[in-house]
Amino acid sequence: MKLFLLLVLVALLGSCIKEIDKVPAFEGPKLVVISLINPDSMVRVNVSLSGSNAQGAQFLNDVNVQLFEDGQLYTPRTNEAIQAEKDQLIAQRTERRMVRLAKRMNKKST
Repeated sequence: MKLFLLLVLVALLGSCIKEIDKVPAFEGPKLVVISLINPDSMVRVNVSLSGSNAQGAQFLNDVNVQLFEDGQLYTPRTNEAIQAEKDQLIAQRTERRMVRLAKRMNKKST
């Protein structure tokens, strides 16, 4: 049994090794898009050109990025719009609590 497990382990570990004889040549910079998309916050997109290990990445500043959702242009909400929605929800909750409190006060007085 131990011999069988040892053979299986050697077979699995041995199949994970792949030697590369030469390093592939750098074929020029490629466009790299890194994005962070959360449903409750703004969309962040970084665009850069890849480089060789010695050069590193070159970030591009003047880039126009358009996101589409179901074929429609996606326009992310601004921080001000998100804050306005939060303020509106807080106001609605406060109003509901005040209505409940008023009902309780009316029940106690009658």
